[in-house]
Amino acid sequence: MKDKEIKTLDRVHYSNPNLTPDKDGNIVLIHRASFAPLEYYEWGINSEKQFYECYHWCEDDFFEDSSYYKIISKEEMIKELDNLIAFLSEKGFTEEVSKYKDIKKQIS
Repeated sequence: MKDKEIKTLDRVHYSNPNLTPDKDGNIVLIHRASFAPLEYYEWGINSEKQFYECYHWCEDDFFEDSSYYKIISKEEMIKELDNLIAFLSEKGFTEEVSKYKDIKKQIS
């Protein structure tokens, strides 16, 4: 996969991990977006080297208060990586599986 390329699997869009910190210093390891409803999740490492999970509701004002950002444990981050690795393996995306296994190994 090329940088920023998005794969659509089961009506969900996955972006490549971005190992370069963004303008806020966050490294986005997993970015998953859905368009029905319009929402996204991110898991990564923040500027303070803490693992985080972020959810953002984008569709309308009815559930905007359900958006959140929270610090998670290393174990929770590894669980999310394991879930994604299993899903991508099932779909036959061996290159992406290898990429996420390398990330998992780096943070373990």
